[in-house]
Amino acid sequence: MQTTKIDALAVHSRNSNHLFAAGRTPGGAMVLYVTTDGGVNWLAKTLPANGTASAVAVHPSNELIIYVAGIKDSDGVLYRTTDGGGTWTQSGAKVFTGYLTALALDPVSPFRIYTASTDGLYRSEDSGATWTRCLETSTAAVAVDPAAPSHVYAGGWAGVGKSTDFGRSWIDYNKGLTVKAVNALEFVSSTGSLLASTQGGGICQIRPGGFNFLMLGATGGGTIEPKAGLYRRTPGTRVTVSAAPDSNHSFLGWSGDASGTANPLTITVDRDLVVRAEFLRNLFAPLEFKGRKEENRSLLFVEYINILTWRPNPANDSAAPYRLYLVEGTTQRLIASLSLGVFEYRERGVDKDKAYTYRLVAVDPETNQEGPPATVTVK
Repeated sequence: MQTTKIDALAVHSRNSNHLFAAGRTPGGAMVLYVTTDGGVNWLAKTLPANGTASAVAVHPSNELIIYVAGIKDSDGVLYRTTDGGGTWTQSGAKVFTGYLTALALDPVSPFRIYTASTDGLYRSEDSGATWTRCLETSTAAVAVDPAAPSHVYAGGWAGVGKSTDFGRSWIDYNKGLTVKAVNALEFVSSTGSLLASTQGGGICQIRPGGFNFLMLGATGGGTIEPKAGLYRRTPGTRVTVSAAPDSNHSFLGWSGDASGTANPLTITVDRDLVVRAEFLRNLFAPLEFKGRKEENRSLLFVEYINILTWRPNPANDSAAPYRLYLVEGTTQRLIASLSLGVFEYRERGVDKDKAYTYRLVAVDPETNQEGPPATVTVK
């Protein structure tokens, strides 16, 4: 990229390595630079006008359709290309009398375009062929809610205005703004929040009203549908969530703002909710758990040893350590935690004539969960 003053930047909604930078060459021409590899290489697309670029917008599903707004001869100017910058056509000639400051495309119906300017906000319903002025106050920023495209937000010196009918009517939307001079707006799709950049007041986060959030999650060992993530729903929406355990795992139930084992589960989103599916790894008892008592005799003393042996259960999907318990009546006492690959244990100093009952369990090293026991009595 040659020495160029860059005034506007856009990132394609489907590919973060596809960037579009608009600016002005040293000779004064408006230019668009495009990269598809995250900025390693750039290709220049010169526009047929001298001026200063102020905004870039890219079609959400066709990256060859690009809009560049700017200032030419003290008036706003908007150019459109449908071939990635090979050719350009001017849109809104003699419509915009103020400086163009921002662009926004409806993500669902991208033929609908909003252009912010110093003399108001304009909307086109036909990809820029004709325009309607839908706000008469100076506007520095515009954003469209991707989850509710009829909701449009405009920012300027008076703060933020909200429209729920594609810009036909407006209400003030300044709750939480300590400084109302707004110069940029951006939606965060993952949280449904609107970010407002202000002059002197930093960046403020505004959560649009009329929605509740549903956070879905799952522990390791399974998946859910809809997939884990943050969802924004209108109050009263019913959402059905199903849980599917992975191989060698079981669905344990729901946690968070839901409980029980119903699967699928239907949730009414009447407030912000967090729902998580809990999965457990299936563990199986060790095989051939056996025991015998042996005498260890020397010249000075005699002792008795209980020797326990077992074989790992191949149904356990990965190697698991073991815990060995001594059962005494109705209770059990941990006597050994055994490492991976150990399949024998010797308890020394036992009584010759006493019976000993042992329980051996496999342990999930990640969750500390114990599997069913294998039991043996040594007499």
